[in-house]
Amino acid sequence: MKQVIHRHVTPPALRDLMESYVAYKMTESTVFGELTLLHYSMFGGTSEERYAGAAAIEFLVLALDIFDDLQDQDNDRVPWMKHDNAQSMNAAIGFLALSTKAIIDTKFDEARKSIAVELLQHRLNQSVGGQYIDVDNAITEEDECFAMMRAKSGALVACACQLGSVLATGEMNDQVGAYGELFGMSAQLRNDMEGILRWDTRNDLIHRKRTLPVLYLLDDSAPELQVLRDYYAGQATVDQLYANKHIIMDQIERGGCIPYTQVHIQFLQQECHTYIEGLSIDLHWKQELESFI
Repeated sequence: MKQVIHRHVTPPALRDLMESYVAYKMTESTVFGELTLLHYSMFGGTSEERYAGAAAIEFLVLALDIFDDLQDQDNDRVPWMKHDNAQSMNAAIGFLALSTKAIIDTKFDEARKSIAVELLQHRLNQSVGGQYIDVDNAITEEDECFAMMRAKSGALVACACQLGSVLATGEMNDQVGAYGELFGMSAQLRNDMEGILRWDTRNDLIHRKRTLPVLYLLDDSAPELQVLRDYYAGQATVDQLYANKHIIMDQIERGGCIPYTQVHIQFLQQECHTYIEGLSIDLHWKQELESFI
């Protein structure tokens, strides 16, 4: 990733800024790049150029992470929130451009590169649409929530998986895309469970986010959750919400919210297993793929 930045980013200050964001990103999860590398090898790829594919998806995800944090303004631990927002946005735009440039610079044949770039653009458009729905925060039904997750998170994980298979075979694999979306949706649900259990600035309840577990809570008629329903309706203050924190948490932990979300995660994971079992690959690849679920 640093090599691509050095080749294509001219202003030294911007280059340094982008490299610092990449360095931070590498201290967190690199699961997207890992999935790209896994699928490249899984489908018979052998070229060292595979690392450019991993860099491409990590650039794309980093850009969207920055945009997401700038929109939500709820994550003060990341470096791009400690700098001027306009310059952090410039860095994110640069990462978007580099995500395709990383592919274009490779020695893969032109047809293969064209399919890979088209994949990145298609999945990016899907994810942006899902992010729009998420930020709009008008979801009221379970089906709407799943559609948003499939577009926002599912598209990115599917992109990582399909990118590896495309660079290895030169062909789009819809089966890989299908279970990649399920991977992303199950990961999103795990994040959403965390989002109602933590009570710092990233708590989803404080921000009136409408995630799947939140929809369950809002539909729960328990008197203990009346303040939460009032808060989402704009009829209670955040101070009132905090004052009832322990009551709300007790209802979350004793009620059906967490089991309800966990069951949906299990359904998604089982569907993933079914797709993986249907792949024409060696057993050891299936086992390695299963470890990501």
